[in-house]
Amino acid sequence: MFRPLRSAPSSPVFVVVLMLVAVAALVALVASPCRADGDCTKFRPATAGEQQVYGAMRAAVAKSLPAAPTGWRRVDQLDLQPADAIADCTGHSTEHALRYMFRCAYAFDREAAGAGAPVFDPNLAMGTPEQQARQQELDQRRDQLRDARKQARRTGDQAALAKVEAQLEQLDQEREALDEQIAQGMLTKLQSGLAAEAARQAGPAVKEASLRILVNADAAWVPAEAERLTIAGAGEAWWRPGSIGSVLILLGPWDAKTHRAQLQRGDEVTRARTVAIEIEGDRAQAEKLAAELDVKAIAAQVR
Repeated sequence: MFRPLRSAPSSPVFVVVLMLVAVAALVALVASPCRADGDCTKFRPATAGEQQVYGAMRAAVAKSLPAAPTGWRRVDQLDLQPADAIADCTGHSTEHALRYMFRCAYAFDREAAGAGAPVFDPNLAMGTPEQQARQQELDQRRDQLRDARKQARRTGDQAALAKVEAQLEQLDQEREALDEQIAQGMLTKLQSGLAAEAARQAGPAVKEASLRILVNADAAWVPAEAERLTIAGAGEAWWRPGSIGSVLILLGPWDAKTHRAQLQRGDEVTRARTVAIEIEGDRAQAEKLAAELDVKAIAAQVR
C-alpha cells in the first residue's frame, strides 16, 4: 500500500534531479527485468501488459510536463530506478498492481535569470534627446558669444565686452545645470538597473518546486484545511497549505470522503488504475505548473 501522500521537505541542492521512481526496471529501459510489489526482498517481473501500460504512461507524462518557468531549469530523468522502489510488501502476486512514480523538479537558476540582464548603455551619459538638443543649442550660442567677445576685444568696446561676458557666464551656468541634470538621470537609471539585477539574481523566496506523479496509489493525504481547486482535466484537486504547500490532483476512482481508492485485483492491467499528482512549491508557482500540466493527457491513460 502506498503511504498517504504528504509534502516532502524541499532539497537544498541547487540542481534538483527529476526521477521516475518505480518498483522495478523495465527490460526496455534497464538491464534487469521490470519488477513489481515494491521495495521488498522479493519481487515479481512485470507482465507484458504492465510493461505496455507503463510505456504508454511514461510517454504521456513526458509530453505533458510543464516547461521550466523563465529563469528556472527543469531537470528530468524518465527511467526506472530499482533502488528507489516504493515500499509495498503486501504480496508477490500478479493480482497486486504494479506501482511506480514519475518525478520532476524545477530550480531557480541565477545564470538563466540573469541572461536578459541589462548592460551599461553608454548613451545614458548623453541624456535624453531633448537634453541633447538643448546641449547643442547652448554650445552653438557659446560659440557665437565667444566670437562676439573676440570682436569686442579687437575694437576695444568695453561695454559690449562686459555684456558678452555676462551672457557667457549665464550660459555656462545653464550648461552646468543641464549637465548635472543628465548626470543625475544617468545615476538614477544605473541604480534602478542594479536594483533590478539584484532582484533578478536573488530570485523568488521559494527557489524550488517539484512534481510527482504516482501511478496506482490507493491513499492520498487531504488535510481539513485543504482548499479545493479547479484544474482542467482533474476530477478532484486541492491546495494543501504548509511550510511548503502543494497542489494535489487525483485521477481515477477515488473516494471523495476518504481519499482512498479500492484497486481491483486479479484482472489484466490494461490501464493505470489511479493517478495522484503532487506539485510542491510556492502556491502561485505550483498552481501555474498545475495549469500548464496536460492533466487530460495523463487522465486518458487511467481506466
